[in-house]
Amino acid sequence: MGAMVGLTVTAILVVNNLRDRESDRRAGKMTMAVRLGSRLTRIYYAALVFIPYGVVAGLAVAASRWWLLLPILSIPIALH
Repeated sequence: MGAMVGLTVTAILVVNNLRDRESDRRAGKMTMAVRLGSRLTRIYYAALVFIPYGVVAGLAVAASRWWLLLPILSIPIALH
């Protein structure tokens, strides 16, 4: 469960680094976004956002608890 929160927090940091990528590159800061480039950083961000949904689904199936799938309702917000 802690991994889901950690992945979400990391996604927030990654999207912030993506926004600052060009200024970081000019300043010589070698952030992950600078190293990966825009395209791979966006893929990395998407993975960080959507992996927790897979974890939730896996937990729901493993525990046979349908109510654990309720966070899946927020996927449209994540896609936006």
